[in-house]
Amino acid sequence: MFGQRFRPGFIILNDSTKLTGLVEAKSISNIGDYIRYKPTSKSKLQKLPLSEISSFTSGERTYFKAYVKVDISAIRDHKSIKSYEDYFSRDTILLEVVFDGDKPLYRGYYANKEQFYIKTGNEIQLLEAPTVIMRDTFVDPALSRYINRYNYQVSTEVTGGEKKITIDTYKYQLTNYLSDWPEVNSLINDIYYNYYGLKYLFNRYYEFKAPYMKRKFEISNAEFGLFNGCLIEKVNISSDEQMFYYMTTPDFPLSTSLFLGAFLQTNFGQTDYHFSLYYSIGYYNFYTKALFGRSEDGGRTIIYTYSNFDVTSIKARLAGKYNVFIGHGTRLSLSAGMSYTIPVHATNSVLEYGVVLSQPYYNSFEGFISPYQKNSYIRDEVGGFVGLSLQRDRLALDTWVEMTNGFLSPVVLIQKNIILGITLSLTFFKAK
Repeated sequence: MFGQRFRPGFIILNDSTKLTGLVEAKSISNIGDYIRYKPTSKSKLQKLPLSEISSFTSGERTYFKAYVKVDISAIRDHKSIKSYEDYFSRDTILLEVVFDGDKPLYRGYYANKEQFYIKTGNEIQLLEAPTVIMRDTFVDPALSRYINRYNYQVSTEVTGGEKKITIDTYKYQLTNYLSDWPEVNSLINDIYYNYYGLKYLFNRYYEFKAPYMKRKFEISNAEFGLFNGCLIEKVNISSDEQMFYYMTTPDFPLSTSLFLGAFLQTNFGQTDYHFSLYYSIGYYNFYTKALFGRSEDGGRTIIYTYSNFDVTSIKARLAGKYNVFIGHGTRLSLSAGMSYTIPVHATNSVLEYGVVLSQPYYNSFEGFISPYQKNSYIRDEVGGFVGLSLQRDRLALDTWVEMTNGFLSPVVLIQKNIILGITLSLTFFKAK
């Protein structure tokens, strides 16, 4: 019986003295004017006046004193009420911590009425539910006008010839207090101003917050998945030598291409702001085409050249990412890194046609370009990029801008790529 009534804990006196030992565990409604305490199980039982104590714990229960707003509607005659604030006063009372988190809930007693409190910043606020008891079954006209004027929701309970009217201000307070929880709007009207009703509401709230808090503070050490997307690429070519004799306009138009691959992300830190390393390898296909024209022999010969570049390659990317949680399971990331591209296969198909003195001219050929061919036009490509990504649970959308040194040989011409990439990725595996 002693073990059931006493729990390990401590008591803080008004002068900040801390007493450690066994503290009696009681509901706040039964504490009374004294707290019973023993330094050890073999020590003599002591009774400490509650007036000398500022806070104490017993097992998992925590209590503290606070100077707060209190509901005195139970001891006020409703006919003497002139304004809403007449239902309240201020006093120092003992509060019990019901929930201790981002949105705490406290319970206290005053004038034989159970009262509940929330905390916004450093301010402890009373959840207001003043109650009016009348001996007849009709609402007093003055109270009726007052309720209608301020548009408060009321709960009415009739027992015999007695009517109890509760002004449900607390429902508006809780709707604002738990506004980051969409379900509060559908549940609040069914919640009563008592311990079990409010505990149920806050249990539901913290169940909703638990997955978010887990993602926020218990981030996976590594994430693995697949991605695909498209590139919008601009190839710019300049040359002092006529490597491609037909190139009078040395820039290809914008082109699009597709890619797919796999990625691995390593996360560092266990807070809502954290850094990551991102590694990916993918299969990319680049295709672009252009039409060029030239005149020969004083303009008598007009020849058009239709050129197609088609390059497939393997691209590896390494990036550092700065991640920020912006919502429930949602991360916004800023990344910067480098890429290395190895061409696997490339072709340049060229078709020439034109008119020479009204006689048709036609010639076509296809040149094969390979990275393994000596004096090849194709080389490995190096680039740098910056990007922005938005991840919701396992699905992510990324976009980035990349500048590369190009895939053509730097010996006779300089080629640069400007790339805009859009990626959709899906995480399949998370490792702790």
